[in-house]
Amino acid sequence: MNRFFSFILIFSSLLFGCDLLSKESDPPHTAVPITPTKPGASDMTVSGNIFYEDKIYDQDGFTRQIVFLPIRQAVVNLIAIDGQVVIASVTSGEDGAYEFKNINNASRNSGIYVQVMAKNAQNSTSPAQVLNNESQKIPLFLKGADLDDSTSNNFSAVNITAPANGIGGAFNILDLFLRAGAFIKKTGLCPNNLPTTQCVSPFLTAYWEPKNNAQGSSYDSNPDAITITGGGASQADTDEYDDTIILHEYGHFIATRFSEDNSPGGPHTFTENTQDSRLSWSEGWATFFGSAVLGSPLYVDTAAGGGFSLNIEAVASSQIYTTNEVAVARVLWRTMKANASSNNPIGFPPIWNAFAKIVSPYTTMEQLAELFMGQNPSEKNLFQTVLQERKIELFPDSKEADEETSLIENSFSHHTLYREEMGGPYNDEDVITFSVNAGQSYTVKTENLTNGADTVLTLEGSGFAIRTNEDNASGMFYTLDCSNTAQSTSTQCPKNNATLLASKISFQATMGGTQRVKVKRSSAAPLSTGRAGSYDIRLTSP
Repeated sequence: MNRFFSFILIFSSLLFGCDLLSKESDPPHTAVPITPTKPGASDMTVSGNIFYEDKIYDQDGFTRQIVFLPIRQAVVNLIAIDGQVVIASVTSGEDGAYEFKNINNASRNSGIYVQVMAKNAQNSTSPAQVLNNESQKIPLFLKGADLDDSTSNNFSAVNITAPANGIGGAFNILDLFLRAGAFIKKTGLCPNNLPTTQCVSPFLTAYWEPKNNAQGSSYDSNPDAITITGGGASQADTDEYDDTIILHEYGHFIATRFSEDNSPGGPHTFTENTQDSRLSWSEGWATFFGSAVLGSPLYVDTAAGGGFSLNIEAVASSQIYTTNEVAVARVLWRTMKANASSNNPIGFPPIWNAFAKIVSPYTTMEQLAELFMGQNPSEKNLFQTVLQERKIELFPDSKEADEETSLIENSFSHHTLYREEMGGPYNDEDVITFSVNAGQSYTVKTENLTNGADTVLTLEGSGFAIRTNEDNASGMFYTLDCSNTAQSTSTQCPKNNATLLASKISFQATMGGTQRVKVKRSSAAPLSTGRAGSYDIRLTSP
């Protein structure tokens, strides 16, 4: 079971004194006494519009401005009070309008009301429902006023509004799902060459209970469910109106349904440059996707204590490499917007087309880049520029030959483990020469590893047998699934820091002359690393 946690805890209004399961409608149809001995109408029409209150925010948090938005593509029921029976169901329109026609309630005592389920219709752009929590699984709904159909068979303008300090948040969650589903469908591109009409997200459940003290909103892939909570009542931090958080979790959902996601999940922050490559891809994709749907690079996390915002269009210079989630989000956003000044941006569909073809186990920014450049050769140079802004080095060394460069004692040179021939970009082997003096001791080592590099060294030269060293600075040898020899039961993946997966060989030269060291990706590289990466190599002697 994979669970992806949003990285920031979010604030929105708590629901003091509000019943999440019902809310009376606004005038003119306020609650009226029902005469239970009279039969209901035999040919009845009930119509109106349904809305929810949306809370507006900017980079500083909520502005206190409320706007009324239609509750679209929702399941609307007409309920007979006698027996609490659903006597008809319809789907609300894009303007929030609904209408029941030719309804016969004559076999029951009079009394009806309109019930708006927190549920998108099955044929909507994103079929989904909101339940209270994972244990009780109580459907949430908005209840209109009681109407007496013994006195009339025509009820028009039965308008109902879900308040922001009540159940309005449930409908904001669902409306964001609809926007995301429509955004995907608009691409006209579906995995496995499915027709556009089938490019619809599977049914999704969201759990929303602001008084739940769970730490952070999350997506759980088994079964498909998004939990919208935040820090809970103890932190006055709920997420139902934090649009970017909700769409971030939806981004995880579609990554498992329209692509593949092999992220280990777990805690993470915007500032980490040493993340598991699968985690940074998953989180970066999810943040980018939310921004793409909203058409804004602004990621906002409201909180009672002040909140947080991030603009992925203008991120910090320290947020770099494939192992940083913000760098990943920034690359995708900048690529989508590229050439915007000429009114011909690359747009979302080419990114989506590459994203949909990602396969396990290497679900990383590297694979997205390889697919994107392969599918869009005319945009390769532009894309490389965007990558290199974030110091993501998915390009060959300046000299890819049998002997790339000469290494000078007590100095270093920089290299990438990436090439564009001889079997693909991930089969690179750098060959580096250096001179030695007979009888002198030397150490050749890799350092400053970036972009998920995990190196192995092979030393060749006169006077000794070939030496290979896959030693990591941690002293551990990892397998693909991240288990290691020091802790055989552990599957904790190593960080992609500058030295942990580096290698070194120390030796004494028996004769002077030229030596060669070959550098390639370790055959024992764990899945948390990249398949390429960058490194410095240094030659030292005492």
